[in-house]
Amino acid sequence: MTIFNFFIINFIILLAFLFNFFIYAKVWIGTKKIQKTLRTQDAKHVDVSEIYKNLSKDYEPKISFKNLENDSRKINKVFDLYISITSIFPLLGILGTVLSFIKITDFTYEIISNNFSNALSSTLFGLSAAIFFKVLEGIISGTIEDNNYIIDFLLKNNFKDEKNEKKINNWTYGFCRYNANSFI
Repeated sequence: MTIFNFFIINFIILLAFLFNFFIYAKVWIGTKKIQKTLRTQDAKHVDVSEIYKNLSKDYEPKISFKNLENDSRKINKVFDLYISITSIFPLLGILGTVLSFIKITDFTYEIISNNFSNALSSTLFGLSAAIFFKVLEGIISGTIEDNNYIIDFLLKNNFKDEKNEKKINNWTYGFCRYNANSFI
C-alpha cells in the first residue's frame, strides 16, 4: 500500500510538472508575441515620449489597443495560473512525505527505511519541480512586467488628457509600431 501511495503522489507531481511546463510554453509564446508587437527588432532603448514627438498627425494605427490589451490580460491570467501551480509543488512533496510516514504500521528496519526513502523522494521531486519553475518564472516575469507597463502607459495616454481635455497625438483606438533608428 505504501508503494502505491508513493507512485500516486509522484505521478501527480509528474502530471502537474507537465501541465505547468505546457502553461509556461503558452505564456512564453504569448509574451514574445506581445513583445514583438510593442518593440521592433532594432529597438534597444527608446523613451516612449520620443514616440509621441515623432508621430505624424495623420497616422493610421495598424494594431488595435483592444486586441493588444486582451492578449495581455489572457497572458497575465495564464501566468497567474502558472505561478499558482508552481507554488503547489513543495506542498505535493510534503504530502507524499506525510502519506509515507502515516502508513508505517510496523517499526521494523525494512519498513521504516522503505517508507523513509519513498517520503524523501517525493519531497525531492516536489522541491526540484518548484525550483525549476521558479527559475523559469524569473526569466519571463521581467518581460511580462515590461509589456504590461508599456501597454498601461499607452492606454493611459491614448485617450483624453484629464487636465487639458484633449486627445493626444491622434492615437485613438490604435497602436503605433515605430522604427527606433529614427529617434537615435
